Amino acid sequence: MFEVLGGIVRYGGMIAGALAGLGPLSFVAPLPVIGLLEASVGFLLTRRTPRRRPPETDRWRGLLASSTWLVASAVAGSALYLGSHMALGLSASTELVGVYFFGYALVWQSGYLIISTAERVLLPVLSRLRSEPDRQRLAVLRTLRAVSVLAFSACALIGALYPGAENLIWRGKWAVATPVVQIVALCYPIFTLHVIARCVITAWGRFRAHAISVALAGAALMLTAWASGMVTQDVATVGWITGVAMVITSFTYLAWGTRDLRIGVRQLVAEIGPVALIGAVALAIGMIIDRLVLRGIGPGLDPVAEAFETRLVADGMRLVAAGIGTAIVLVVGFRFAAASGLRECLQVLPERWGRIPRRWLDL
Repeated sequence: MFEVLGGIVRYGGMIAGALAGLGPLSFVAPLPVIGLLEASVGFLLTRRTPRRRPPETDRWRGLLASSTWLVASAVAGSALYLGSHMALGLSASTELVGVYFFGYALVWQSGYLIISTAERVLLPVLSRLRSEPDRQRLAVLRTLRAVSVLAFSACALIGALYPGAENLIWRGKWAVATPVVQIVALCYPIFTLHVIARCVITAWGRFRAHAISVALAGAALMLTAWASGMVTQDVATVGWITGVAMVITSFTYLAWGTRDLRIGVRQLVAEIGPVALIGAVALAIGMIIDRLVLRGIGPGLDPVAEAFETRLVADGMRLVAAGIGTAIVLVVGFRFAAASGLRECLQVLPERWGRIPRRWLDL
């Protein structure tokens, strides 16, 4: 509940601040409001007032000792998720950083939703199965299949639909970010899988190893982003360099974090490889369809027309065609090459919602 309310205030406040002309301040202005909201809702639900309780200073040392590495993990996580933008700013122009951040953040929002959801579900499960490594291994593999299918599907659709959606909404203002969006859409799904290794390490109580490993991964991505800005000022090239680094770092972290569960590199490649190939093909097909439709749009449907109604028809055709084409490749590909992952995803749905697609797909 806190997260839902906080998300509404955070993103609603950002939009309101941007419309009000606050500029970069719109990112931070909602934070004090979120703190007050969470404190108020917490009090209403619990009716507890910590200020009236004794400080119990004798417990502080133990609490600090046990939470130090958790705090360090949170800081390291910030570097892992957002540090590359700061590092890129040390070597690249402000314009390049802005375009890269916009394209990255567009994909990151959907990917992070998958990451956070998987972490909330998987971590308690693995914690309860600490004494049963075989069942832990099974849970990790099932989650790996489901997250792979979800992440590659979501990112492929974002990459395929972005050109039409961008032109419809921003009329070409952010068209320069198209290569970044599509490159990140290709690479980011692998990055989402690192959350599985994080859950395994945390479930075993290895907080120190978790903090250090996440910090090292974040440092590697930040160093790569800084180096890419030193090498080139082309946003697409920067996207490829940082995207490949993201894939290598995340896969290495995943392999290291799951090695004690007898999940080797070959098995990881066997599980992820087909899904990644299908996602890449679906993204490419969606991009091709979008360009073919754009090229075939007739007179009177100018995609850069001033009238929103005209752009709605033209770009609507692009969105529908690219979306349907991408979705068909994903569904057919997963059905025949990654049926287990597709099945795991459908099992998450309520029975009455998942029954029909399982019947259609013969799962």
